[in-house]
Amino acid sequence: MAFEKREQRRAAEKDRQKNEILDVARREFAAKGYGRVLMNEIAERSGYSVGHIYNVIGTKDALFEAVLVRDGIKLAALVETVCENYENKSVREFTDVLIETVMEFFDSHREFFEIYLNEAGGVRANIERRWAKTLCELKSRTDEHVRRIFARAVKEGAIADLEPADVAVAFTELINGFIASWAADGYQGNVSDKSDVIKYILWNGIQK
Repeated sequence: MAFEKREQRRAAEKDRQKNEILDVARREFAAKGYGRVLMNEIAERSGYSVGHIYNVIGTKDALFEAVLVRDGIKLAALVETVCENYENKSVREFTDVLIETVMEFFDSHREFFEIYLNEAGGVRANIERRWAKTLCELKSRTDEHVRRIFARAVKEGAIADLEPADVAVAFTELINGFIASWAADGYQGNVSDKSDVIKYILWNGIQK
């Protein structure tokens, strides 16, 4: 029992240190881009030695991957929680809460999105895009949750008789478009301020 408790404390401490290092790495990658970030800088700003960072997480490539995957998992978990909690409620309640949840996530994780946008097309080949594969798998999983809820809404006659997958794509891309526009404008203000606009367009269209 004592051994198990020691191991649990050791694992918790390692997780704490790992998250501290990843927080610093995320800021550095967002500010400078992958190519200009040095391990010595991450070590200095995090308060851990380079050797310790290698022991806890690994190389710079591993740091980069861990930063993106950690936040990608957080976003996927939030989306899945909303889907589970609103699975049997009205589709409008579901979309309203999901829009707010996703937009608020990007307000508080803008560095994650900045890294993804800046590096997605040019990340080093030796990372083998494992992070991209993981994020795509997470997105596919959450997309399926969203599609199922729209499928139920179509079946119940709550929304137009359209292919649920098409509705899910249109819904997702409406959100993504506002996030991309926010990024193009230099992340000014909070993207969550656009939540009500997205809801209005989704349920009322743009006709007067």
